[in-house]
Amino acid sequence: MILPIIAYGNAILNRLANDVEKQNINKLDSTIKNMFDTLYNSNGIGLAAPQINLPIKLFIMDLYDDINKERIKKVFINPYIKSYHGITWRLNEGCLSIPNVLLNIKRHYKIIIKYIDTSLSIHEDAYTGLSARVIQHEIDHINGITILDRCSQRDKLKINPHLINIKKGNIETTYKMIFSKKII
Repeated sequence: MILPIIAYGNAILNRLANDVEKQNINKLDSTIKNMFDTLYNSNGIGLAAPQINLPIKLFIMDLYDDINKERIKKVFINPYIKSYHGITWRLNEGCLSIPNVLLNIKRHYKIIIKYIDTSLSIHEDAYTGLSARVIQHEIDHINGITILDRCSQRDKLKINPHLINIKKGNIETTYKMIFSKKII
């Protein structure tokens, strides 16, 4: 089932999500399926649970990694970044909750992440390049951080009229969204 994505202006996007209790992980199958359906419908490559109005530490990713020449489709439960490595690099980054906006965001090129998968296995994996960027973006979401918190004040001021329109729901998207309809 395709779910609506929470738009910028909703308080859930600025709150720290809750850990998923181990006994509840096996109850996430339909949520995860719905998240992938929603991700594909919106042409995204990553989606965090707070973006579908669930305040839990869960995100999904499905992308093609140009560096390793492989598709990475994964579910991350209770993830956290153990360490950052190498250079930082800037790249235009978008967000399904902030449609039609690209911002120049600085991220680490390599990370080590620890997480649980749907079979309750604990993983500690290294990611580089685009996959590391997506993971950092989605972990930001479960920590109540958006790309607007990572961009320059100058860039944020430039897009402020568009942000006001998002909060009011005065934009068009190709996917379902829930707008706050009030200025906060």
